[in-house]
Amino acid sequence: MAPAPARYYYTQSTQTDDVITISLWPYRSLSVRGFRIVIGLIALALSAVGIGFMLIGAWPVIGFLGLEIAIVWVAFKLNYRAGRLIETISINKSGVSIETIDWRGHPTHQHIDSPWVVAKLTHKATGRIIFARGAVQAARFAATAPKGLYSMKDVLGLKAD
Repeated sequence: MAPAPARYYYTQSTQTDDVITISLWPYRSLSVRGFRIVIGLIALALSAVGIGFMLIGAWPVIGFLGLEIAIVWVAFKLNYRAGRLIETISINKSGVSIETIDWRGHPTHQHIDSPWVVAKLTHKATGRIIFARGAVQAARFAATAPKGLYSMKDVLGLKAD
């Protein structure tokens, strides 16, 4: 089972710097304890609703409330099962190897020779707050720095290569 806190694991070969290995797996933020608490709270809430229906004489509704609990439980279990997927990507001079292990534990291997490989690294920001923080930091730097030509490494206080 993959470690819980991160969604990827990166290693580089210690013998040579020719191999880079990246392992990816889905993130599941709800722990087993949290799952039990959520199911317990849903069961408690639906039990209260069921008692209300039973008091007014609509007792057949209780079976449907139990069915709702079972549906939520099955949905969570299927989600956790899908979270067992692990993909390991190894990059070396001969090409890229991709190993996928599905939720049953069955591995699938693929290898792409290096002449056919093009790697493109992109970044997508999902919120504007990160851009706002960068703009504020750049404005603070510009207000105090003497006139001159600067890069973002200067603004962020990183060492120049």
